[in-house]
Amino acid sequence: WQNPEQLFVAQELINKVKSKCCGIKVLYKANKKLKFKYTFLVCLPLLILLYEFNPLKHIEFLNLGGVASYLIFFITGCIYAQYNSMISDKAKLANIYTASGLLIIYSALIYFIVWDTPFIGIVYAFIGIAFSFSLSSLYIKYNLKFLDHLSNSSYAIYLFSWYPLVIIQSFLMKKYALDWKLWAIISTVFQIYIPFYIYKGIIYIKNNKRYGKTIATLLGQ
Repeated sequence: WQNPEQLFVAQELINKVKSKCCGIKVLYKANKKLKFKYTFLVCLPLLILLYEFNPLKHIEFLNLGGVASYLIFFITGCIYAQYNSMISDKAKLANIYTASGLLIIYSALIYFIVWDTPFIGIVYAFIGIAFSFSLSSLYIKYNLKFLDHLSNSSYAIYLFSWYPLVIIQSFLMKKYALDWKLWAIISTVFQIYIPFYIYKGIIYIKNNKRYGKTIATLLGQ
C-alpha cells in the first residue's frame, strides 16, 4: 500500500537533500546567476527518466525509492514557487473549455493507452495537475462557495485520506457488490470528509486541551 506517511517521509528527505547536499547548493547558487527555468529544462529529461526507470524503486528504507520518483514533482513545485505570479495569471485564463479539453484528453488516454505504457504515468500526473488548476480557476472566476467550508484542511485531507480508502477497499467493497462508479463517489466523499472531521477534532484539541498544540504538531497540523 502507498500511503501519505510514505510520501511525507519522501518529502522530508527531499527537503534535507535540498538544504544539505553540496551539489544541490551549487546548482541553486548557479541558478541565481542563470535562469532557473533553463536549468530545469536541461534537467527535465533526466528527471523524467529517473521517474520512469527509477533504480531505487525497490529500496523502502526511508522511502528512498519515493524520493527519487517524486523528485520531478518537487522540482516542478520549486519552478511554480519561482514563477508563481506569472503561472497564476495564466491559470486565471482557464475556462470551461480548458477544463473540458483536459478531461477529454485524460479520458481518451485512459481508454486508448495501456496503463503500463512507458512514461504514461507522468503524463497522467501532469494532465491531472493542469486539470486541477483549471477547476480551481473556474471556482474563483465564478465566485463559487460550496467548498469554502474545507478551507485550511487540505493537508489533513491529504494526510489522513488513506485510512478511509483502506476501510472501503478492504471491508466494504468485499461485502457489498456495488457498481464501481458508485464506489468511486463513496470513496471520494469518505476520503474528503472523514479527514476533514479529524482535522476539526485536532483543531478543537489544539485550542482547548492541555498539550493540544503538541498533539496537533505531532499530527501535522
